[in-house]
Amino acid sequence: GYGQQLASLSRRLLADRHQLFWMPVAGFWGGIYESPDGITYLPLPPDNDKGGNQYIDQHVEAWKIYYVLTFSDIWKFPEYGKNFKWLAWTPIDGDPMPPSYPELLANANRILACSRHGEGVIRAAGFDPLYAPCGVEPYFKRNAGAGKVFRTGHAGSSRSPSGVPG
Repeated sequence: GYGQQLASLSRRLLADRHQLFWMPVAGFWGGIYESPDGITYLPLPPDNDKGGNQYIDQHVEAWKIYYVLTFSDIWKFPEYGKNFKWLAWTPIDGDPMPPSYPELLANANRILACSRHGEGVIRAAGFDPLYAPCGVEPYFKRNAGAGKVFRTGHAGSSRSPSGVPG
């Protein structure tokens, strides 16, 4: 799911010394939490609107956040990009995209398409997305019924060492 992709991306961004803030939109209420790996989790009250629209501006201002990257269905983010820089990593499953998406995408500073299909649909709607596929951890693969199988090289792999399809 999306959580695995964001965990993988977070490890890579942290390795590049970026400061990360996560704002889980469900199930995380209470105070600010600093995880052992260096991610700051920003809480949302239980009354949030599934996208944190009524709180995101406050977090961006208080923490001096430069970019907000989302990886979710963008219908949740009608207020994003109006008062801060928004990178919309946008999963698109259908064709054409949902009717509300063009207006929402117009607020994004950069649109990231996580599939070639999504890239084509976003382009057909008049936008210029960057193809940024979901990565796969380069050091293991899963075999049905076998669990994790670790590998040391990339010989014969269709993926680059970074985990992005090559």
